[in-house]
Amino acid sequence: MWPIYFFFSFFMFLGIFFMIFSPSWVIIWIGLEMNLFGFLPLMVDMKENQTLEATMKYFLIQAFGSGMFLGGSFFSLIFLETWFSLSLTSNNYFPDILLFLAIAIKMGLAPFYIWLPSIMSSISWSNCVLLNTFQKIGPMLLFTKFFSFNTVSMVMISMSTLVGGVMGVIQTQIRTIMAYSSLVHLGWILALGMFSMYGMIQYMTIYFFLSSSIFLYCMKPNLSRFSLKSPKALILIISFLSLGGLPPMSGFFMKWVGMKILMSQTHLLLNLTLILGSVLSLFFYLNLLFSWISFYPKQKFPTFDKKDLSMLCFSGLGLSLLF
Repeated sequence: MWPIYFFFSFFMFLGIFFMIFSPSWVIIWIGLEMNLFGFLPLMVDMKENQTLEATMKYFLIQAFGSGMFLGGSFFSLIFLETWFSLSLTSNNYFPDILLFLAIAIKMGLAPFYIWLPSIMSSISWSNCVLLNTFQKIGPMLLFTKFFSFNTVSMVMISMSTLVGGVMGVIQTQIRTIMAYSSLVHLGWILALGMFSMYGMIQYMTIYFFLSSSIFLYCMKPNLSRFSLKSPKALILIISFLSLGGLPPMSGFFMKWVGMKILMSQTHLLLNLTLILGSVLSLFFYLNLLFSWISFYPKQKFPTFDKKDLSMLCFSGLGLSLLF
């Protein structure tokens, strides 16, 4: 079983490599397909009908986005007369629009986010890690690399942040909360990528680590018996608060640096929108944590061994040293 998982995982990561370093729109499309068909077998669980439905839904959405991307590549060929070019056409916007929409659909940017919460709520925790991190690397880098900051991109980034914040408030399941939270952070990552690739990579690294630590902790079979006596439970709480941007944790510092970068570009409205989405996300993180803690009012503060303590520091404060 493990060789099969390793093969498809390698195929998926090879697709990401093709997307990042490709000299042609068509080869980028091939990378998108390799990434998709490497991830689909990892999603499938023949014992769970809900997982099979989510896999089919994900395939249809991604196939539609890939078809639109291939169409944009084809029209780009017509106008540029070569497959091996990553230039966007300057005399006709139709190929550019197709490529833009295709990438937005594939990474779940608002208003094309509807598929993301339903799929994430139906797959395993380990697949949530892949869907929330590695499956978005390629589309995010393509979006920030080839599309300039304009009114349309600003509206979609702002919409993604606000929708994620507002819709996350009314959710009760961790998977759907994390799905809408990813929309908020997606807005931050794309906004930073338009002006600072270094800032974008910093934010991505911290977000991927924190969200993955939450998903991996939630893989525990006895999560319903959440115990504050466990050091790992406190690590989970710290990770949630850090994602929400509560100072002085690493999530606060990554947002603070992001605000400085955007303010230096005089994008006050976008900055305010991102801050509002982050405040809403902090609210539903706190709401989730308080609902947990209220069931265990008499539990004592946990004790830590060296491994748990180092993990706690890394989750809460250690990553702030990157800044």
